[in-house]
Amino acid sequence: MALLEVSHNPSRTELRLFGGVWLPLALLLLAWNLARRHPESPWPWFLVGVAVTASLAGWLAPHLMRWIYVGAMYLAFPIGWVVSHFVLGLVFYTLVTGIALVMRLRGRDVLGLSLDRQAKTYWTPHATVTDPGRYFRQF
Repeated sequence: MALLEVSHNPSRTELRLFGGVWLPLALLLLAWNLARRHPESPWPWFLVGVAVTASLAGWLAPHLMRWIYVGAMYLAFPIGWVVSHFVLGLVFYTLVTGIALVMRLRGRDVLGLSLDRQAKTYWTPHATVTDPGRYFRQF
């Protein structure tokens, strides 16, 4: 299973949500933007009519929204892929690398990777646990 995938057969609930809320909301925002830039244009009113029709179609007959939903998901897929990978990289390089740099500057060696020229071996003995109650307190 992929991290991001497009659903070709969305459920009735997903289609109702898309047709009843998201599609009209996007169309209304587009109409509002057009009305601000060109107030004399009939296009904002046309888009408002399409938004109302899409909302009704989404609630009454969600199967009519399937192709619009799948098309919108295909348009949004590359955006989601880029954003998710960018955010993941950003979190890694800021959080993990930042913590590592602070620990290195403070001289903390959690993994015991520093070289000890006097040591004969780097082997650390393992202490055997004899208390069975320890299995219930693993950390």
